[in-house]
Amino acid sequence: MAFLFKKKPSELCKSLLKQVLILQAENATEEKSKKADEKVQALLMQMRTMLYGDDEIEPKITNIQKLRDELTNECDLLLVLLKAMPHFDLKTQKELVKIFAFFLRRGRQNAFVDYFASHPEIFELLMKSYDDPRIAVHCGPIIRECIIHRELCAILLDIKYLKQLFGLVQQTGADLASDAFITLRKLLLEHKSLAGKFMDANYSVLFDDYFVTLLRSDNFVTRKKALSLLHDILLEKKNQKLLFIYVSDVEHLKLIMNMLRIKKVVLQFAVFDVFKLFVANTRKTSAIITILLKNREILKGFLEKLEKEGNAEFDADKEFLNEQLDNLQAIPLEVEVEDESESKSSQHLPETVSISSDGDITNSLEAKQSPPSMSSEPRNESSEEAQSDRVKTPKKKKKKSSKSKSKRRSLNPKEPDISEEVGE
Repeated sequence: MAFLFKKKPSELCKSLLKQVLILQAENATEEKSKKADEKVQALLMQMRTMLYGDDEIEPKITNIQKLRDELTNECDLLLVLLKAMPHFDLKTQKELVKIFAFFLRRGRQNAFVDYFASHPEIFELLMKSYDDPRIAVHCGPIIRECIIHRELCAILLDIKYLKQLFGLVQQTGADLASDAFITLRKLLLEHKSLAGKFMDANYSVLFDDYFVTLLRSDNFVTRKKALSLLHDILLEKKNQKLLFIYVSDVEHLKLIMNMLRIKKVVLQFAVFDVFKLFVANTRKTSAIITILLKNREILKGFLEKLEKEGNAEFDADKEFLNEQLDNLQAIPLEVEVEDESESKSSQHLPETVSISSDGDITNSLEAKQSPPSMSSEPRNESSEEAQSDRVKTPKKKKKKSSKSKSKRRSLNPKEPDISEEVGE
């Protein structure tokens, strides 16, 4: 392989640029393009051997540095190669991916990462290439190498890129959908604090829209992978706020409860992992408790049918959930009214939900439910007193109740009992 290094890095890059331009030329004949592609492949192989070495040659630091500088200088050969990738054959594309991966893996302090960070159009190009079946599977590995670097991951944590990835995972092509899921998972879990802030700022779009779409997909694999990713995101320690918001949402609980009816056992276990987060929550809202109480026996029936032989941890989880369901008790609804114009729509009980004879969840009240509180702050006495100050009750005499005070006790002893005005 010694013949490969007859050219210096600068000469190698100059020849490569020349052949790529020939390949991209509109008036290039098929024969001319084929020869140019062969030369490009040979030149990229020389570059790869210069970087990685082989059985006969050890890579030299000076050659690596010069090659890096040539790729990122004012000629922007790196960008030229990315744009020309659709014109390369499969082997040439693989060689290019190896060269990109080498430089991106050389630690945080390198000019290659700095070049990527200062040229955001690279990410536009890479993500756009995901829509091109000729190069999609080769762009995914490059994007994942970028995600490893925090500063590059921050650029990719853009809602327009997330929207594209959530769309790609629903593609019918198994290879493309699988690669997009790997990229999506890495993007949302690689740098936990960075991704956590992004998901917190874009909670409604990600969890109320994109994830819901995946969970309602007709594709079994898509639903299973979405449940797994959702579960892993919510269980991250830095995502406690996201977890509390999610498990306090009635619509999410209804969706997960309906998914327990799915006959595929593997998918049922994935649903179980998310469902237990709702039941294990120690700060359940009144609306969540109402739904769980209404469907307690049916839910326990579903849990009883789920079995994993020889899995002590799963059995312990089932036992814990059954205990939590048995210990559920109805609590008075806390009503928070911001202004008088909203008081009429706010003062009513949460919509009760039950599972019909065919297993589907139905609404037993016609009244629409007001959205549950999305506050993720832990409750304390001072916050509840402040909340009670904002509650406006109608000015009329309260009728004496025949029920015991213990049954009508408010969650906060200092908060006025408003259950008579709201209705039980």
